[in-house]
Amino acid sequence: MGASSGWIMATADGSWPLAGILRFAARPVLWFWPVVANLLGLALTLAAAGGTAWACWPGEGGFWHQVWRGGLALGLGAAAGLAVWILVLPPLVSLACEAVVRRALRERGITVQEPPLVAGLAATLRFMLATIHWRLGWTVATLLAGLLLGPFAVLVGWLGLAHIAVLDACDTALALRGHDAAARRRLIRFSPIDVTVLAAALGAAGLSTTLVLWPLFAPGLHLGAARWAEAHAPDAAR
Repeated sequence: MGASSGWIMATADGSWPLAGILRFAARPVLWFWPVVANLLGLALTLAAAGGTAWACWPGEGGFWHQVWRGGLALGLGAAAGLAVWILVLPPLVSLACEAVVRRALRERGITVQEPPLVAGLAATLRFMLATIHWRLGWTVATLLAGLLLGPFAVLVGWLGLAHIAVLDACDTALALRGHDAAARRRLIRFSPIDVTVLAAALGAAGLSTTLVLWPLFAPGLHLGAARWAEAHAPDAAR
């Protein structure tokens, strides 16, 4: 009872992204496909970020020139990595993490809606288009931060990545509870400075310090979103 009530409190106070990550980390039985998909996503993201930073890395020059251009290269690399993560990977990650959400809902006796694969992908793409202003906005913001702030653009990148990841995780959870696209857009209202997004950004920053733990981020968010959906849309699956 204590653990259950604590979990419900986490959904209410906005810390459910961190609670979901911890819960997922404690359940290795859920790991395989989400971790494989996120490792692939991590490889693509690092390839984009690393390739961009390498291409922009300064050649010869004075000390301050090297510092400034090196910081600029790191910032532009962060923007490229973020662009891949929020524009290219959501369908892949969503498909892999659906199993996590589905299992979490069934364990609590909640009916799960199972759309066909093509219909599910189409719904994911529609939600991506509905939130394209955030996706493009964060990419541009991180690019500008890279030009102005150098390596500190990583902070903007974490916040942008967390914001988009929260939106996508909640969309998946609500879809499996039977909400149509219009209802999901109405229910998912997280601003970039919402405490939920800030909690997710904290989780992203913490996990990114070690690449070994990073694949826990997206599936953990989806697991947390399953409980968020239960708390905020309890009648959706009836």
